[in-house]
Amino acid sequence: MSAAIEETTVLVVRLPESWLDDTDRLSQGTGLQAFCSEHENSGESRCELAISHAFWCEYEHLWLVMFAFRRAIPVGYVFTEMCVVCQYHFRRFSDLRAIGDLSPKRYTTNAIADDGTYSCWSASEWIHVRPSIIKRVVDEGSYRNLGALARAYLAEHPETAPSEEE
Repeated sequence: MSAAIEETTVLVVRLPESWLDDTDRLSQGTGLQAFCSEHENSGESRCELAISHAFWCEYEHLWLVMFAFRRAIPVGYVFTEMCVVCQYHFRRFSDLRAIGDLSPKRYTTNAIADDGTYSCWSASEWIHVRPSIIKRVVDEGSYRNLGALARAYLAEHPETAPSEEE
């Protein structure tokens, strides 16, 4: 399997067991997307990043980690009895630039229903998914080791550097 993954970093995400019934959808990446989510029951609104329909992560927690990837984003989805590995297409320079240059005012908004689902248009049909909303990222590597691209970004945007307790 390691021969098929060309990156040195892998995102690992714990998903609810219900996703095992829809592993085909796990393999369908959306590409790196930035958007706002608005929760109908609480009215809470946040900026999010997503790579697939399976999980969303708060923008500021995942953004710097994205600099570690070059041509693909491998994600290991962990379940109780198995792990599913998917690799999503990624173009580091153009994808990060497109997201970084986009003002949050221009983000689309996904409304999260009271039952935790949202609807989106995919492959000529409406699908209803229940993404896992990730509010914390634990980086087992060091963001200082992400290379020149991440250091250049941090130099221009020091407010995005993780605090020592993260």
